[in-house]
Amino acid sequence: MSRKLTILSITVWFAFLTVLASGNGIAQQIDCQKATTTNDMKFCAEQSYKAADKRLNEVYQKVLSGETGEQKKLLIEAEEMWIKFRDDSCRFEITVSPDGREYPIFLNGCLEKLTRYRTADLEKYLSQRDGSSGSQPPVKTSTVASLPDGNYRYVSAKFASFTVSDDELVKAGGYELRVRKKGNKLTSILGQIDSGNTICISGDVSGNTVVGRAVEVSEPPFNPKDTIRSAGEEFAAWDLMGGSILKVRRGKKVGNKIEYASALLNLSGLNRINTGTRPAPVSCP
Repeated sequence: MSRKLTILSITVWFAFLTVLASGNGIAQQIDCQKATTTNDMKFCAEQSYKAADKRLNEVYQKVLSGETGEQKKLLIEAEEMWIKFRDDSCRFEITVSPDGREYPIFLNGCLEKLTRYRTADLEKYLSQRDGSSGSQPPVKTSTVASLPDGNYRYVSAKFASFTVSDDELVKAGGYELRVRKKGNKLTSILGQIDSGNTICISGDVSGNTVVGRAVEVSEPPFNPKDTIRSAGEEFAAWDLMGGSILKVRRGKKVGNKIEYASALLNLSGLNRINTGTRPAPVSCP
């Protein structure tokens, strides 16, 4: 009887491992640049944070290996306190309910942001201590969330200079995003350079991601046919870049507008330029 149970247990365990391996294989096939479902975006946010955490551990071990005595003890204690600070800070910073579907996306985004900040600090210390620039390039820490309150402008096109004229912008084409930031709240207007169609997005910002709502205003004559990107629970791309900038869902037509109850704005692939003459909106209609 005992032998039969053992064989049965091994069979069940093998089946579990097979399903697990199959699940991991499916997860590895997710293209995070084109992720549209909440589950896919949760997975991608988690993987991005894990990559940042792995890099931090590598740098931390390099710093730790070069310290001795009291200095080494202080570093270990500081790292333990920093981990607690990071976790508590993210729980405080995120205003989305922990029960919300997007909460893991926000949480991992915040953890990744603070992890990269810590990595940059340790890399700077390592560079000064060893008198070298290090074997790895410095970590980019400029995110929308880290910017002071104010107005900003982002575009999908790339320019050699920070200051861009209207003529240069029209010639390059693509998308323009005007942003107003106050605390962790962000209001922005996104539109194609050569189109009158725009969409206003408002919500909470973490790193380079904004979670909130959106309102699209169509250039006249307003045509309600095939204009709602997603009326259901699945996110759909709003921009023509496969949704790499904006994904929306739960849309409905209200007059000459389309209101999306849920929107995800990603500024990671955009380039910041001078603010220009037109400010971002104070609020969405």
